[in-house]
Amino acid sequence: MEDQAAGILDFGKRVMEVVAPFVGVVKINIAFFEPYRGPGVDAYFKLVEYARNLGLVVIGDVKRGDIGHTSTCYAKAQLSDNGVELSAPDAVTLNAYFGIDGIQPFLDIAASEQKGMFILVHTSNKSAGQVQHLPITDGKTVTEKSGYAG
Repeated sequence: MEDQAAGILDFGKRVMEVVAPFVGVVKINIAFFEPYRGPGVDAYFKLVEYARNLGLVVIGDVKRGDIGHTSTCYAKAQLSDNGVELSAPDAVTLNAYFGIDGIQPFLDIAASEQKGMFILVHTSNKSAGQVQHLPITDGKTVTEKSGYAG
């Protein structure tokens, strides 16, 4: 697994070097690193650090969402720089399905760390409408009620 994680990190660094002169922000999806367990997660944070050192703003595409202590741990892992060798991303993507209980720990840590969040309310996948386009009691869809006007 270490060889695969090292290969992904090397590839990611090359991509960052190529795009850095042309873009200001990159979104790195942690899902492509996590199958390689510890070495993969380490490679993810090394790539985040590498991109930041190139002057890029980094969005961690983590799509986390849970409640209570679990959400707090996710928020610390993805947004907090405290006591960790490698920097966390500048912002993360979140799934709002759990409501404010799942978002609040991220809000708190993002505020204290001066980081950002992108909260999913409307996605482009084919089956998204099965939930996102459902009408609710006032006639609006779930997406419209969440604030996304399309």
